[in-house]
Amino acid sequence: MSIKCAPIADGTTLLTLTFLLTDTPPALERGQSRSYSFRWGAKIEKHLNPMAGEFTHDGPRCIQILSLFSEHASAKDRNLGPQWIGGCYHEDRWGLAMELTLTEATR
Repeated sequence: MSIKCAPIADGTTLLTLTFLLTDTPPALERGQSRSYSFRWGAKIEKHLNPMAGEFTHDGPRCIQILSLFSEHASAKDRNLGPQWIGGCYHEDRWGLAMELTLTEATR
């Protein structure tokens, strides 16, 4: 998952989440669905402790970002595009990580 935040022409900011898959999955048959989970937790600066993740000492920040996604990154029409859910969960490697699960489905 790649996250980018950049200003746009009208003076607002555009938040872009890009979900990358390493393999191309087979096409879904009618009525099928498939879910993908992505975790955000590691710090990307190479000099930082790899065992202390982005949200390890700031759980409210994880919840605040998740709330921002919920408010601004949800489809207004549930029939359009994939659906997603997310949460902030404790884990062994980074301490606290945000997990987003996207589900695509055929109608």
